[in-house]
Amino acid sequence: MGTGEGLRIGKRIAKKKLKIERWLARWLIAFGFRLLQLWARTLRYEIDDRAGIVDRPVTENYIGALWHNRLLIFPLVLRRFLPKRSGAALISASRDGDLLADAIHRFRYDVVRGSSSRMGASAVRQLKEVLASGRDIVITPDGPRGPAYELGPGIIFLAQKTVAAVLPMHLEYSS
Repeated sequence: MGTGEGLRIGKRIAKKKLKIERWLARWLIAFGFRLLQLWARTLRYEIDDRAGIVDRPVTENYIGALWHNRLLIFPLVLRRFLPKRSGAALISASRDGDLLADAIHRFRYDVVRGSSSRMGASAVRQLKEVLASGRDIVITPDGPRGPAYELGPGIIFLAQKTVAAVLPMHLEYSS
């Protein structure tokens, strides 16, 4: 068996493993989604709406900015307190991003795939289209690679190109 043949067999085995992992991962996402919905019903919320967008008609669209490590219940909070607003989230074009995109779709949000390292120009074009269509977008400006709590240049570039306001959002948890 030559090196090329061994490489092809290795790729086939890797693909089979991914299919099993993907099936299991998608099942776990579906289960986790339901569990998260149940858990979110037990939480008490305190909203500090400094931008004044809760219960106000949609007159302009925003670029929502949320730190990467605050994503867990964010879609549920949006659905609960801003049900009239629709939009899309920017998700990495990685394999981990595939799983997150599946979860975001379950919350009835669209997904734009891309990051500073992969498919960035395409993502910017799609995000501009989402805003032009009258919907909001949500971005984690520090991204999964970090550094945490440091604003990357992508969100500023997008705001300049679209003239959409950046709306900082934050979730804090306590006991």
